[in-house]
Amino acid sequence: MKGSIGTTTGIYHTRLPHQRRIERMAKCLDLSREAKVRLAWLTHYKKYKNASVTARRFGISRTTLYKWLRRCERRAPRGLLDLPRTPRRKRASQIPWHTVQLVCDLRREHPAWSRHKIAVILARDHGIALSSSTVGRILKRRGFYDRRLSKRRRKASRWRKRRLRSQRWMKNAFPGCLIQIDAKHLRFGGRKYYQFTAIDCFSRVAFCRACSSAGSRCAEAFLSELKAYMPFSLLALQTGGGSEFLRHFDRATEEKLITHFFSHPSCPKENAFVERKIQTTKYELWAFREGEAVQELNQILDEWNYVYDRVRPHQGQGYLTPMEFFSLWMEECKDRGDVFTM
Repeated sequence: MKGSIGTTTGIYHTRLPHQRRIERMAKCLDLSREAKVRLAWLTHYKKYKNASVTARRFGISRTTLYKWLRRCERRAPRGLLDLPRTPRRKRASQIPWHTVQLVCDLRREHPAWSRHKIAVILARDHGIALSSSTVGRILKRRGFYDRRLSKRRRKASRWRKRRLRSQRWMKNAFPGCLIQIDAKHLRFGGRKYYQFTAIDCFSRVAFCRACSSAGSRCAEAFLSELKAYMPFSLLALQTGGGSEFLRHFDRATEEKLITHFFSHPSCPKENAFVERKIQTTKYELWAFREGEAVQELNQILDEWNYVYDRVRPHQGQGYLTPMEFFSLWMEECKDRGDVFTM
């Protein structure tokens, strides 16, 4: 290329010493993302020969830049990788070997005994004071643990899923946006029954059904009856974390395209609507009626569902029944031109 005075000019690129070799080694080493960022720091520094400019460009201190420069010069691209953070010298156990052997012998002789029992036996029979945590660490280090318990935990984790939580605005959004469900046991004639109760947080339309057990199969059947009973579509449900609302019930919500929310453990106030409905049923129905079979209880509950939704005035809704409140809301939606699918 010709310059302004006719002389040949050249274009030079500033590169690290042995940069091609370093780049080839970096490809072979498969550097991490952080190491590639540090390599960009050093490339910029070698290009401009100014540590302050490089530090301001990448938002780092000059001390950090010089540290990684020394590591790269000492160990090539491997110096840009993070060093292991494990301590070089670990604290050695001060427990005598015969005490460790005694703990292992006790566990072999009694495999079902916990670390707490073994710690008590060591202090009572052998005069050795060890905490249960120390005994547990010895058993874990020596490979003594309850395989049956670990297998049971792995099996239970198959059915464990991420618990979704509902939002506050869903309670006052529209009918069917959030329906709370809970189960309550009943005792009549020396027998135990279970009552599933569901209530819509917006319209207060409720539905109850009695079952002979509280399994997830019964909860699944209750969900099918609830879906047929409600005068609107079900968008989301909120239940507790009991086993009756897992497995078959949770699978049925997925098949019916209904979102399943869970309340926090030991927090009944999050299901305040259905808890209030259960207490109302207890004091206004079961205090005066009782049955001796599931069929008889369901006949009583059918009458109660009709009375609660269509006859009984609700103070929280201006002394309207839930169905009257829902009908007025539907008429207001039609007047505003809003579209609400049933």
